This record gives sequence, structure tokens and C-alpha cells, in this order.
Amino acid sequence: MFKPNDKVYIKKYFGNEFRPDTNHTYEIIDILQTKNCIHNNTIFEKRAMLNNGEEHLIYTYNVITKKKEYYMEKKLPWYNKWLCCV
Repeated sequence: MFKPNDKVYIKKYFGNEFRPDTNHTYEIIDILQTKNCIHNNTIFEKRAMLNNGEEHLIYTYNVITKKKEYYMEKKLPWYNKWLCCV
């Protein structure tokens, strides 16, 4: 799961595809402990404070469908090393 000091990519839409934007890396400063309820208490969201000073959504969770949608992805430590060797 996500924790402070993790390097992450924020997911964005590229055309119709929802994937991480690997051009920008952010660091999680703090994970906010409160989950906000929206849509008649069926969707919960978890947020993090990033090193750019903005609060960003980590995931939403739908209580009814049990579906979790992630809006950021961890940067794997081997990602840049693997990419340069291809």
C-alpha cells in the first residue's frame, strides 16, 4: 500500500486510456487519515499530501460494488534501470 516517502506517478487520461503519467514523479509527504464519504455514504476516498504542496486522491472505494479505483501508482525502484537497458 502507499506510505509516506513513496515515489508515485499520478494517473491521467491519454486519449481513452487511464494510465500513469511517467513524465512527473511525486513523493508522498503524508497520508490523510480521514476517509470522505460521498454519494449517500457508498463511496469512500483516501487522499495524500504530495511534495508539490497539493492534496491528491489515492483511491476511491465503492461499498456496494466493492470496487477500488486507484488514481496514482507507485514508482518502482528498478523502473529507470530497466528502461535504460532495453
